[in-house]
Amino acid sequence: MILTPIVLVALATAGLIYVCYIGLVHFYYKWLAKFYCNITLKNNDEVYKWVVDFIQYKKFIKNNESTLRAKVKVEQEEWWK
Repeated sequence: MILTPIVLVALATAGLIYVCYIGLVHFYYKWLAKFYCNITLKNNDEVYKWVVDFIQYKKFIKNNESTLRAKVKVEQEEWWK
């Protein structure tokens, strides 16, 4: 009988810690998401080709098959032109 209040207090404390943890994790990922930017471009757009050239120039991505298809229509020129 004496263990019942101790168990209830332990469960309540664990629940409170869990709720605080989930809240902190939620706000941490919301804060972290502010450092990322998502854009959507169609691959037949002029801007898409310019953006792909720029991010390859900055070495954010490597030259792969999908970007090679975009470069077929574009002559080799600098990314800022």
